[in-house]
Amino acid sequence: MADPSDKDFLRLVYGRAGAPAPHRAAAPQPARRRAPRRRRKGVWPLVWIALLALAYAVHYLGLPSQIADALNGAPASFDIAGRARVSDGDTIRIGDVRIRLDGIDAPESGQACTTRTPPIVTFACGSSAAGKLRALTQGAVVRCVAHGTDTYGRTLATCYAGESDLGRAMVRAGWALAYRRYSARYGLEEAAARLEGLGLWATDFDNPEDWRRRESG
Repeated sequence: MADPSDKDFLRLVYGRAGAPAPHRAAAPQPARRRAPRRRRKGVWPLVWIALLALAYAVHYLGLPSQIADALNGAPASFDIAGRARVSDGDTIRIGDVRIRLDGIDAPESGQACTTRTPPIVTFACGSSAAGKLRALTQGAVVRCVAHGTDTYGRTLATCYAGESDLGRAMVRAGWALAYRRYSARYGLEEAAARLEGLGLWATDFDNPEDWRRRESG
C-alpha cells in the first residue's frame, strides 16, 4: 500500500497552477493484424479436367480427323473407283478388288441382335447393316483411297459415294462401330448414334469383334 504522505507531496507539487501534469507513457497498442488473404480457388483441377477432355476428344472421338475431313471433304484423287457390290456391313467389292472399309466394324452376316423395347424381337442385324450399306451405295460410283491390306488380303480403304464417306455414314446411322483398335476416326459419329439410340444402339448386341472371337473359338 502507498504511503499517504507521498500522495500529499505529489498533490502539492502537481496541483500548483501552471505546473505541468505528469507525463504518462501511452499504453502500447496491440499490433494490427493483417486480414488473411483470400486464397484463390485452385485453377489446376480445372486445367487438368480441360486436358483430360482434350485427350478424350483426340484419342476416343478422333477429333483431329473430324476437323480435317470437315475442311477437306472427299479427296481429289482415288485409287479405286466403280460400282460396288456389298458383301456385308463393312466390306464391298469393286471389280475384282475386295475392300474392307477402314476404321469401322459392322456386325457379321450371321450375327443377331435383340431389340430393347417391345415388341422384343431378335433379328439378323448383320443383314440389316449390309442393307444399309447397299442403300448408301445404290446407283453411285464408289471411289476409294487405299491404306493397305488386312490379314485376309482385303484392301483397307476409305470409300465415298459422292461426297459421303461410307464408313462415317454407317457409324452415324448406328449400323457399324468405330473400330478404335485401329482408328478413332469415327468416334464422334459413334457417340452421336449411341446418344440417339440409332441402329445397333437400339438393341442389345455383341461387339462384332467379340462375336467373331466367340464363334471362331
